[in-house]
Amino acid sequence: MEITNTQNMETTNTQNMEHTAQEQEQTQKPEQEKRFTQEELEEKIRKRLERERKKYPSEESLAEFQKWKESQQTEQQKWQNLQKEKEDIQKQFEQLQQEAETLKRERYLLSKGISIEDVDYYAFKIGKQMKDEDDFETVANDFVKEKRKQLEEKNKQKETTIVSFGSQADNGAKIMSLGEEINRKLRGDK
Repeated sequence: MEITNTQNMETTNTQNMEHTAQEQEQTQKPEQEKRFTQEELEEKIRKRLERERKKYPSEESLAEFQKWKESQQTEQQKWQNLQKEKEDIQKQFEQLQQEAETLKRERYLLSKGISIEDVDYYAFKIGKQMKDEDDFETVANDFVKEKRKQLEEKNKQKETTIVSFGSQADNGAKIMSLGEEINRKLRGDK
């Protein structure tokens, strides 16, 4: 028995030495780069894409899955989905109503002779003055009248002053000398 064990050990040692020698030879050989032709590369890419595509379901199977998933929903889940859709549609409707109201107000202000540049400003100011029970057109009419009245008063304050150098004005305008006019402007008098 001892002889058989010794022979087995020698055989194993010999095999190990041969294996180690082969490994050393392989590491000592310089590895050469493997080059592929364009056709080989395209073939490898095509095979890889096919493998990857097999991992994912097709559009038909996704559609079937979606139908199956919907059929598995409980009545409560279906009701919740419908409620959510209803809320989304309600929000969109309210936004559209608000936009339509804004356009209606702007059109009304334009019909009252407000310039395009001032329409947004007027609509904003009138909106701030409105209370829940107020009508936009009524508040807008009052606001426009007040603004026009303010403009008229401002224009009256800008009365024409004729500076006289010794001659009298014929139209009854206020007559001042050049020095008086300069002093008035320096003091900020109107």
